[in-house]
Amino acid sequence: MYVSTQPPAPQEVSQEAGGSTAVGLVDSTSPETEAQTYTIVFNPNGGDGTMQAQTAASDSVNLDLNAFHMQDYVFTGWNTQADGSGASYSDGQAVSALADAGGTATLYARWEKDPAVIAAEQAAAERAKQEREANAQAFAEQVLTNWPDKSEEVPSDYDTKGRAMKYAAPGSKLAKEGIREVLLWASHVNSSQILDDDGSVVTIRVNTTQAGADVIEDRSFLFHVTMDENALVTDYDYEME
Repeated sequence: MYVSTQPPAPQEVSQEAGGSTAVGLVDSTSPETEAQTYTIVFNPNGGDGTMQAQTAASDSVNLDLNAFHMQDYVFTGWNTQADGSGASYSDGQAVSALADAGGTATLYARWEKDPAVIAAEQAAAERAKQEREANAQAFAEQVLTNWPDKSEEVPSDYDTKGRAMKYAAPGSKLAKEGIREVLLWASHVNSSQILDDDGSVVTIRVNTTQAGADVIEDRSFLFHVTMDENALVTDYDYEME
């Protein structure tokens, strides 16, 4: 059977116009206009996972759904800038003309800290704070219960008037400060208050009643107790107010 390779001849059409007949030719081989497209690239912006680039027509198209993830963070949408300063789009949003035909538009994932993770971190920080302060407070009270007022150095010719004497232990804080002998006082801790806690040093006021051989008086001491990450005392200093 013979098959023609020639294109079909233009068809003649006629149209009645104002009582006359217009004759024209229609070319049946004219191609249809192709849709103009561009490419959308998805950037994880610090997240993990992969997403294929999306080919989009110039008219409206729905963004592909997010497939990225980031530990302890939640996806909040897309933005044309990595820092979130550009145009924002929600997941799967219908968009149009993000780039010129043949061009590329990059959308960056936006992340926010998971509220559940934030709450857990805050709770853990509060527990650590309470433990740190409780340990520092107990330590300060113990020091004043078991240790004399370090500000009182006793000269060798000093009349103790019957007060008890104690030699500063070698290597102790008193010995390091050159204090050999100290007066022993009976100390009763009345109360103590946390004044400040910067996460490392806890400042505490301890109110006591000090009793010597011939005197009883109330004294307040200001403690600065240095704590490590395990809420253990690493150093301290105090002064009488």
